[in-house]
Amino acid sequence: MTFSENIKKEFIEQIPHKTCCRRAFAHGILFDAHTEGERIYIDTPDEQHADFYRNIFERQFSKEITINLLKKAGTTYYRVEFSFPALAKRIASLDKDGAALKDYMEFKCNMCRMNFLRGIFLSRGTLTFAPGNNHLEYRIQHPGRARIYANFLTACGVEPKIINRKNAVGLYYKKADRIEDILNLLQANNAFFEVMNRRIERDIIVQENRAVNCESVNIMKSVATAQKQLRAIEIIEKAGLLEKIGSELTESAKLRLENHSASLSELAALHEPPITKSTLNNRFAKIMKMAENIASRKN
Repeated sequence: MTFSENIKKEFIEQIPHKTCCRRAFAHGILFDAHTEGERIYIDTPDEQHADFYRNIFERQFSKEITINLLKKAGTTYYRVEFSFPALAKRIASLDKDGAALKDYMEFKCNMCRMNFLRGIFLSRGTLTFAPGNNHLEYRIQHPGRARIYANFLTACGVEPKIINRKNAVGLYYKKADRIEDILNLLQANNAFFEVMNRRIERDIIVQENRAVNCESVNIMKSVATAQKQLRAIEIIEKAGLLEKIGSELTESAKLRLENHSASLSELAALHEPPITKSTLNNRFAKIMKMAENIASRKN
């Protein structure tokens, strides 16, 4: 499966439980939907996505949802359609001059924004991450909504580049660190770890090729290891579990947060009392495993 398919599969399997978050997720999917009077429809080439849209719309809006198989220029796609006058009016209002996201969607809790972002990525996002070809893009068919979403992403700290595509506006990112930021906003933790690890591994290879001695290679590997540990600690901390993982692991995690660039040997010496490098390495292995477990059961 591609990066995009893996991320979207993760989102489909993690339907929000809270009503407000599920509403934000559904509104994200419909952000670029088409309206005709009181009718709303969204097209997708993927039958599984069409079935998923129908299920979540029926659950969220309590409306009868239809799926029609259509063909255009030799291409087969699925149209998910339903009637909802009030929502159709709000969607259409996004295309008016001066429209803002608040006219369409309000976030009720601190997880609503993430679920709204997930919904838009599910219906309009793609991601390619390969050597020399990093590219995350949202293709928004309605220019006014593209402007609104670009402003929203900018407010989230991830300003996109903009390009006019055929029948769409592309909001895109090519730098690996920007793509990581987007994945972090989406809390697509599995993809985030994979992208981060690939980038770190590629950076290490580049540095190894340039290195004139073993010391520079070891420094790069130490920095890469520290980055992985810091990301794992961040996930545990965001889950509110940093003080609950045991005094020894908590001590090591806090020392790493206070000493980003310290080597394992240096960090081991900072403990009270000092511990061995091997002991510290085992502690961080447990921390990494905890973070992976948290990420896998998120939502």
